[in-house]
Amino acid sequence: MAEGAEAAGARVVAWPRGLRWVAAALVAGAGAAAAQLGVRLVLDTVDGGMRATPRTVVLGVLLGVLLPLALVTLLRRYHAARLLLEGDRLKLAARSGALELPRAEVTRVHPWLLPLPAPGEWWELGTGERVARELEGAALPAALPPARAARSARAFAAARQALHRGDAGALAWKYGVFPLLPAGVLLRAYQHITYGGWNGEYQLFGLKAWLDSALQYWGGTLAHLVVVAGTLRVVAELLCLAAAWAAPGSARAVRRGAEWLCRIVYYAGVPALLALRFLA
Repeated sequence: MAEGAEAAGARVVAWPRGLRWVAAALVAGAGAAAAQLGVRLVLDTVDGGMRATPRTVVLGVLLGVLLPLALVTLLRRYHAARLLLEGDRLKLAARSGALELPRAEVTRVHPWLLPLPAPGEWWELGTGERVARELEGAALPAALPPARAARSARAFAAARQALHRGDAGALAWKYGVFPLLPAGVLLRAYQHITYGGWNGEYQLFGLKAWLDSALQYWGGTLAHLVVVAGTLRVVAELLCLAAAWAAPGSARAVRRGAEWLCRIVYYAGVPALLALRFLA
């Protein structure tokens, strides 16, 4: 076990086996929903179609992406646990139930070959039985040399943990601060074209009408950005997973490139497309 896990316990999610697959299906469904909306947006950009209307995008994001991810978040919180090594005994302390067993009984640690809802592992006992809980974000090293598939899964998980930014600060910047830029540009353009000035609607109809328009533009922009980010994430994760399976040693380099590509397309590509729209 890692040193931090020995001292203070590793934070994990202790999934019941069946529920882990439910969570995996929810995450996969959210990714598929974002990807299909992304394909619609790309096709609309190419041929000027209306496959992804604002209403379709907003409803698709709310029901197809955010709702399943919110359910997974709630499940994660309920099954959050702390994994500790006390002497020669492993202890898994969770709200959903505690687990304790001798460390020596765990003879093999198997990483999830399909890293959903996130990378994790399950434990095999000396009797050949599986421990009832599967751990997302686990901290035990393998007791035996891993097979190639296990090496690939571990390489994928290690690279993702090291290079993927999914903390609260990154999410707040990505979905809280950055969307204000394109939303503000679109709102200002709408106000000038329709009412002759950035606060024309306010002067004619009052603050409530102006705020309603601002909220609509912010919500619509955020929904479209969620689609863009979700589509990029699906492509990046599939690319990194394929690289880890083909050549585990390349997992870190491919992950670094994929993460930077996502950032460039999201933070530079979106403003560039917005600029092209006004210049066209």
